Amino acid sequence: MSVALIHTLNDDCLYKMLHLVVSEAPVLSKRSLQSRTSVLAVTHVCARWRNLALAAPWLWTCIRFARPINQRLLPELLSRSSGLPLRLTYYGRAKLNYDNLYESWNVTDTKLVVNIVAAEAGRLYQLALYNIDGDEWYAFWVRLKETHLPQLQSLRISTPFGGFDHVLNEPILGGDNPTLRELSVHRFYLSLPNCTGLTSLILKDVQVLPTKLLLKTVRHNPNIEELHLEQLLLSDTTSTQDPPPSALLP
Repeated sequence: MSVALIHTLNDDCLYKMLHLVVSEAPVLSKRSLQSRTSVLAVTHVCARWRNLALAAPWLWTCIRFARPINQRLLPELLSRSSGLPLRLTYYGRAKLNYDNLYESWNVTDTKLVVNIVAAEAGRLYQLALYNIDGDEWYAFWVRLKETHLPQLQSLRISTPFGGFDHVLNEPILGGDNPTLRELSVHRFYLSLPNCTGLTSLILKDVQVLPTKLLLKTVRHNPNIEELHLEQLLLSDTTSTQDPPPSALLP
């Protein structure tokens, strides 16, 4: 009996193939699940592929998902990473017509997603929140500012909108955040977090309250290698007779 060529490959070659498949898989969503093109597809090819995939926790450390998603499925996927540092990317409801399910999203969905992410806060290495609206970001902010994130090195937030009702007068992350290395924000009102280890700070179309807080962040992060400030709306409370605040870049 002839054996398919792919079955003659050793485990190392198959692991490389699995890694490529997982890294290129579509965002985990109802559509990708129905079309069987999601990251889960690698576990439904054959018994050998399934066993290899489930025995490799690093394959499940980078999860990209969109709402709505089964509230039991996401925790199950995260459990496959066996406690390794996580990179989570969440695509929110602000991207209209994503999977044609915009009308079915509600506040309850948001709370479920936030609770799932917060439950993994201790091992979050990278968190990206894309295409989120003001209510979604506010829900994340309320939970994350009170959650310890001991391994978080990268936080990325973006929305296609701007000028939300929720103006955050407290830092977007609580505590001192000594591990944070990258902060990228697009189109939000925010107060910058307390941190001293940033190497990349990207703010686009952002309102920072107040200006001196931005300068304080720059001063307190001497290792910044990438500083991108674009279309900022800076709110000053200082007198017009006072000299403008300044900061010397390292």
